[in-house]
Amino acid sequence: MKQIIYYTAFLFNCACLTAQIYPIEENGKWGCIDQTGKIIVSPEYESIEKTDVFFRVMKQGKYALMDSTGKLILRDWPVFELVRMYPGWILIRGTELATWGKNQIAFRYVHGELQRLPYEWFELFQFGIARAKIDGRYTFVDTSGKRLTDSLLDAADPFTGVWARIEFRKQKGFFYKDGRLLLNVNEVFEDFTSSGLALVRTSAGYGFIDSSFQFAIAPQFSNARGFRSGAACVKFNGHWGLMDRSGKFLAEPKFNLLGSRGEGLFAYQIGKKFGLMDSVGKAITDTLFDEISPFTESAAKVCIGKKYGAIDTRGQWLVPPQYDDVNFRIKDFISVQSGRKQGLYSKRGVLIADTLYDDIIFDSRQKVFQLVLAKKKIGLMDVDGRKILEPEYDNLSGFIYGLARVVLNGKCGVLDSTGKWLAPIQYDDITFNREEWINFKTGDRQGLMNRTGEIIIPALYDYFVFTANDLIIAVTNEEHYGLFSPGGMALLDTVYDFIDNFKSGIAWVRQKNLWGLIDSSASWIVTPQFDKTWAFENGLAWFRKDHDSYGVIDRSGTIVLQPKKYFETLQDVAGPTAIGGKNCQYINDYDSGYMRCSWGLLNTRGEWILKPIYQSIEVGKFETGLAKVRFDEKWGYIDKYGKLVWYQK
Repeated sequence: MKQIIYYTAFLFNCACLTAQIYPIEENGKWGCIDQTGKIIVSPEYESIEKTDVFFRVMKQGKYALMDSTGKLILRDWPVFELVRMYPGWILIRGTELATWGKNQIAFRYVHGELQRLPYEWFELFQFGIARAKIDGRYTFVDTSGKRLTDSLLDAADPFTGVWARIEFRKQKGFFYKDGRLLLNVNEVFEDFTSSGLALVRTSAGYGFIDSSFQFAIAPQFSNARGFRSGAACVKFNGHWGLMDRSGKFLAEPKFNLLGSRGEGLFAYQIGKKFGLMDSVGKAITDTLFDEISPFTESAAKVCIGKKYGAIDTRGQWLVPPQYDDVNFRIKDFISVQSGRKQGLYSKRGVLIADTLYDDIIFDSRQKVFQLVLAKKKIGLMDVDGRKILEPEYDNLSGFIYGLARVVLNGKCGVLDSTGKWLAPIQYDDITFNREEWINFKTGDRQGLMNRTGEIIIPALYDYFVFTANDLIIAVTNEEHYGLFSPGGMALLDTVYDFIDNFKSGIAWVRQKNLWGLIDSSASWIVTPQFDKTWAFENGLAWFRKDHDSYGVIDRSGTIVLQPKKYFETLQDVAGPTAIGGKNCQYINDYDSGYMRCSWGLLNTRGEWILKPIYQSIEVGKFETGLAKVRFDEKWGYIDKYGKLVWYQK
């Protein structure tokens, strides 16, 4: 076998690991600078892209890798058609080196050391394991780089999480996740996790292997199913029986069919009828049934003749076999059907509702049922079958915050889950926007009542805005705003042009086209005096005054940047806390004005870190120490103190 050398391609020292370089572009070519603006890599590449640890660079349509000092870490250049990054790994496909061929090869970097692995082909990891090739044969490798098979395989499928199909020396089998090979096996049906034994199929039939890949039960069965509750169904000499983990028959093979129904029970068939046995082969019922479904929460649907019922795990009747269908669509209850009508039993076998209803809908949060009759008449019933509301209403919403809207003849009321009326059926609409209040409508006006049904704000308003601190903004005629406490006390009369939603206990308010700032008690922090305001970010907000002057205010109302001709932006920058600012000029162009803006940086004290001279600043968070800026249609880098360290020539 041709040997491929395992070698160290490049060794990083501490300086390499901590150094930072930044891509730059000049005349359509890319290079790199360091944090001081010094050119480390001359602009000669078609692209430079930062990946996990390295930079992927392209030249003449091919790829190479560059470290954080600007050095190429793989010397043969340019040889790569593809470079793919995986945590701790680099996968490369190259064509120019004959020893590498056209396949995808792998490198690892561990403790600063880049290592090439001895494989001519390597795929992406699946479930932490990847296939690889040596001299056209297969092996499997984990994410630490460890080869998981001592021998090379003739064929291998991708790893699926537990197994992978393989072929070794003309023997078909399986590769297991810890590296072991299971040979002369055509099929593996399950892992060992549930029973300690796995069902397999060989040329001799079905059998069971243990975790050492030895046959615990020899392959001798024409069919079999895996272990459930310590027992397995196997077919021997044309009949099914029940077997334990030692291979001993718990129920001799004499059944036409045998299969698990869950919860330690098995359905067996003699002739055309089914019965039920437990996991030690003891009969629970005689062969009474035409069908036995799997158990759902200790109940199973059964059929006798063409009628359905339900039994428990002891074989006792929960629902007599007299219905056209039985299902378990409602948790803890059994739904039954006669014709098109539905009824309900509990899982204890108690009849709750006869088959009188077109639909029964369960509200699991409130533990009540909606009963639906023909012509869409709706009522309510509790879990014990007590009628809360006779099915005579036109609509009944699902319960929200424990309350439901009830509709009759176009009018609405409010009901709780016990059947108590909180609001009589007399309103034009009811909605539940918040848990604390009920929004009601009379005509085209809205009001609020609390959860006891007491009206706290009369129906005089177009709509309400519910704030994060439970204050209520009331709006009328789409132009007059007022403010109420959670209990309905008026804090601001409905005379304001606009009240913004509260954020962290403060809100902007507009009165006669001027903006001011209030706290959650409706006290003025700043009386209305600004032409325009912007949202607070990181404790600061821009404002406009006297139509063309811009300043910055903090949450206490203190002006930290006196109004000048600055323009409307606010950004957070790591390093010295700073905000961006625009200094704008109007320039005449054939009698139509347009705006040209310059950007700068200032701190929270209103001091300029960087005067506004740039067309744009990509401040981000200065994550690597530098930020991009743009001016005169070119771009460069500044450091967090505003110093220009590099710009395009």
